[in-house]
Amino acid sequence: MDSVGSNLALMHMLKAHGTDVTIYSEDPVPPECSFLPGSQSIRICNGAIHWEEYDIFWALDQASLSRMGQASLPGGFTIINIDHHATNTCFGTVNVVQSDAASTSSILFEIFKKSSLSISENIAQCLMTGLIGDTGFFRFVHSPEVFTAAAALMEKGADYTQITYNALEHVTLKDLQFLSVVLSKAVHDNAKRCIIIPISHEIWQTYGKSDTGRALTVGYLSRIDKTDFGILLLEEQKGSVRVEFRARHERYNVAELALKLGGGGHASASGCRLQMSLKEAEKKISELIEKEAIA
Repeated sequence: MDSVGSNLALMHMLKAHGTDVTIYSEDPVPPECSFLPGSQSIRICNGAIHWEEYDIFWALDQASLSRMGQASLPGGFTIINIDHHATNTCFGTVNVVQSDAASTSSILFEIFKKSSLSISENIAQCLMTGLIGDTGFFRFVHSPEVFTAAAALMEKGADYTQITYNALEHVTLKDLQFLSVVLSKAVHDNAKRCIIIPISHEIWQTYGKSDTGRALTVGYLSRIDKTDFGILLLEEQKGSVRVEFRARHERYNVAELALKLGGGGHASASGCRLQMSLKEAEKKISELIEKEAIA
């Protein structure tokens, strides 16, 4: 939600000042963000970007260039990197990286405010969506500035009720059936106090490859009693496993796990992608958490 919200907010701001903007994404817009103004204009990146048509590349909510997928930039291209991941590699020509910020959207809000830029209702809605997404609907808030920003965005027209409705209330019966099946696959590692949920490609296909179902499952990773962190292994394609880590406590830094696997993220929420079978991924993850102290 933060990536989509921040990108759309920046697009609306730049367009308001006469700039032509194109947003590229490796993945389709998730259902919970499809209501946002401008979301239909986001293009799926297939590797065929005509870079000669652009002057500047804005990278928002991306910890490294390797996370850009097929968006291979030519050398010497101007990159403005705005992010809040502690694992950000500062790959930009200009880097605005604040690891203590609640979200990339909140960084943009501060930039707009300090630059005396007018925040429209559309921009406010997009920024609020990003802020809500990365704070877990304000469950993970470490400073009062988060609520100050949220209040200011509501004054600008952000509709909190609409955002939460679109994010939480669009669950199909098939999503719930998917959730029931995958939670039954959960394995509790008593020694490491963690939960591991493996999802095979067959199950993923059977239930419609639902991003909502995946998000529902991820939501349980940090909610299981007598655990300190959770891991989801989703075999999106044969030989390609998406891994997501979630910590229940601030003292557990799951970003360190993701980094060792070529990924990144936050102390409480991180991820990576493994090019191997689901069984191989399970073995690799089990070996990693066995030897790594992540407290």
